[in-house]
Amino acid sequence: MSTDIMGAAVKALRAAGITAKQKNLDSLTGEEGTVVRSWPQINTRYDMDMDEACDWIIAVTSRSRSEERALDACTDAASALAAADFESADGSFTQNGRGYVYQEPQRLAIDAHGLFAWQAAVAIPITKESR
Repeated sequence: MSTDIMGAAVKALRAAGITAKQKNLDSLTGEEGTVVRSWPQINTRYDMDMDEACDWIIAVTSRSRSEERALDACTDAASALAAADFESADGSFTQNGRGYVYQEPQRLAIDAHGLFAWQAAVAIPITKESR
């Protein structure tokens, strides 16, 4: 499930012209770039078929030697994810409506390599299909 929705996030960003990788931020040590990763879901509820509906949270973090580029990349990626139509590759989820920016971009500490980092989070309303 997580792999499916995160793959959809990377695909949605690619469709918007944004290069992003699905991996941990520390794997970009010393490098510029944008990464997406999953945060814990919120607003979980179940229907009568025991399908689980929730807001899946996707964190997007951008790092750059320029603080302005890092902020712009983060903001653009968050906006693209919130506007995207997510499609499940394996049928494990369906999107229930428009995504929204759950956490506005926030500046993270400058790392030892002098890179600026900004992070935002987007919520995507989905239903996980019971199997």
